[in-house]
Amino acid sequence: MRTLAGALLSMTLVLGCAGEVPEEARPATQAQAVVQGDSPLAAAFNEVQAETGVPAELLASIAFVETRFSQSVGFDGDPAHGAPRTLGVMALSELPERDVVRAAALAGRTVEEVTRDPRANILAAARLLGAYAAEEHGNVPVEIEAYRGALGRYAGDAFASETLADDVLSNIERGIRGADDDGLSILVPAHDLRGLESGIGYATLAAGTPGTLWNPASTSNYANASRSSGTQIKYIVIHTVQGSYSSCISWFKNPSAKVSAHYVVRSSDGQITQMVDDSDVAWHDACFNTNSIGIEHEGFIADPGRWYSDAMYRQSARLVAWLADRYGIPKDRAHILGHGDAPDCSDHTDPGSGWNWTKYMDLVRGAGAPTAPGYAASLTRQSAAVSLAAGEEAVVWVELRNDGSASWDINDTRLGTTEPQDRDSAFYKAGNWISRNRPTGADAATVPGAVGRFSFVVRAPAVTTTTTFHEKVRLVQEGVTWFGPTVDLAITVRPSGVAPTPTPTPTPTPTPPPVQQPTTCYSATLAKDVALNTCVQSASDAAWYRCSSDGWVAGQTGCTARFAWCQSATLGAPVAPRTCVQAASDNVWYQCNGTGWVSPVSSGAGPAGRCSTMYSR
Repeated sequence: MRTLAGALLSMTLVLGCAGEVPEEARPATQAQAVVQGDSPLAAAFNEVQAETGVPAELLASIAFVETRFSQSVGFDGDPAHGAPRTLGVMALSELPERDVVRAAALAGRTVEEVTRDPRANILAAARLLGAYAAEEHGNVPVEIEAYRGALGRYAGDAFASETLADDVLSNIERGIRGADDDGLSILVPAHDLRGLESGIGYATLAAGTPGTLWNPASTSNYANASRSSGTQIKYIVIHTVQGSYSSCISWFKNPSAKVSAHYVVRSSDGQITQMVDDSDVAWHDACFNTNSIGIEHEGFIADPGRWYSDAMYRQSARLVAWLADRYGIPKDRAHILGHGDAPDCSDHTDPGSGWNWTKYMDLVRGAGAPTAPGYAASLTRQSAAVSLAAGEEAVVWVELRNDGSASWDINDTRLGTTEPQDRDSAFYKAGNWISRNRPTGADAATVPGAVGRFSFVVRAPAVTTTTTFHEKVRLVQEGVTWFGPTVDLAITVRPSGVAPTPTPTPTPTPTPPPVQQPTTCYSATLAKDVALNTCVQSASDAAWYRCSSDGWVAGQTGCTARFAWCQSATLGAPVAPRTCVQAASDNVWYQCNGTGWVSPVSSGAGPAGRCSTMYSR
């Protein structure tokens, strides 16, 4: 498969400068390019902004909301329920509101180019949005807030337009971290929008399902009924939209669709819209509709990692648990089915092999609550303390273990400033941080039990004296909870132009002279020094001792020489070394020197020195 980078490079030669904005729709001023990252899409968003005047942040947010920055996702698998296929990173289609033919013509490109090349796709969508905005304002606005009306037209249905506009604009406000099909990064730093208000209100549904939105499907897309009990509602069927939340809502409100589902669940936060009352029969599962409730989930089966979020699992499971309790449906896989499991006369396979049924059913049985803490973390290690001059930059990082039951992702699981919480940091680096109080998201998706790294750039602030700061951060799952330990990053900042304080050279510790091991032992029995491993039978207790480097030790093991007592015939008994005896046989004095008798001895002094004891006849 051709990569995103290759597709962009191959089309650069043919895009040129075609498709100029009509004179009456030219932007008054140019907005600054702000989309960052090493993905070619980041550069494409900025280049298209320069060419059309449509803000790059707006284009990037639409791409995130609609396709999670995927150019190819709409080409994998069949569109759900006959809806037009999603085409490219900007989710153009054959629907009138996103008509790929009109968009391609506005951009001066062929439909094939717009369908296959990501930059051409972005350009075509920008031209279409710019045309919508120009009809409303007289030119292509620079202000992002001015595009709510254009977003509404891009979405189609009035309710879907509010949903899309709220999702796109709120993501710009909180910032976006994502990746393209090749895993290369895209960052949309948080952007303060003036007067951003939701166009959606919450309602309690006729069925009583709490916390959901009510937006009825076209009456042409379902059958009126009066189902009210578990004998009439026996199954729940899980679907995947093969598209976005807003596009699904729009399609179910289109009278020509002839399809619907009871509920639609959004990926980013688990928001739920009910479109058909439980008592009525939605047309979601061919010949398996009569006794079932259908739930659509935003996303694509070919890209579960991007779309099947923890928030979606949790909120969907809470809804299913509520429905099962209300209608007496067993909470098992025989009654809670995937579209691909149901005997519905179709060849659909959603939600696909990427749907985590084990996790989902555990949540259903727990009414949406995990058995372990959803979000928990422990610090494993962090980067060393850094020293910078004002204006200098450095990369710092934190590694934390995911001790909870929910996976972390690169957009919604972030480091946030704390102590105090959500403070603006002095170390904010524009173009690298998501916002002044959100340094980064997870470097990569991190499943429970794994260690995730969070790395970002710090830029040292101006100081008048060398100061050590303690930049404190903590994990936050956006819109859900703060969790994990507070991490203290020590950063020393000195005034610009001041050399760093040299690290003092430690005074070397003197090496003590080697300990001299003894090479002899003094023997009182022999009245002289003897070499190591010499064994002597002591005159004091008749026991044997060996000379060692630690002194005399008991025993004879390892002896290289021995000095023993001598047997005296004159005395009829053994005598100790240095004992002198006058022999009865010849009246000569002899001395026991440990190896035997030696002579002569005169004046009580033998060859081994003075006699310790003398025996005369």
